Amino acid sequence: GRPLFFEGVQPDDPLSRQKQALFEALGADPAVLEGFWHELRPVGSQCRSMAPKLRLAQLSKEDGPLAEALGAWKAEPKATYQALQQPISAENEEKVKQQVVLSVTFKTSDH
Repeated sequence: GRPLFFEGVQPDDPLSRQKQALFEALGADPAVLEGFWHELRPVGSQCRSMAPKLRLAQLSKEDGPLAEALGAWKAEPKATYQALQQPISAENEEKVKQQVVLSVTFKTSDH
């Protein structure tokens, strides 16, 4: 495995304040939304552990009821984080995949 940096929530994200509040309510360090290092190994559990953070970072208003509730400040933190354990939309998963590929491609091109 190798540590890779994954971009977090973009500053111009219209849901950035709600995403920060969600992480704070869960007791997590809100700095993780700026980006985080993850030891990437070809093991399913490793991929699953970073997926909720990436799904949240890529969440947009077009991603359905979960995004609507978050945008309206009505998302219950634990239920929202639990929902992020599974794919929330095809578009969101595609954005997550692209983010992973870009992170891996950028990191491996350094060497």
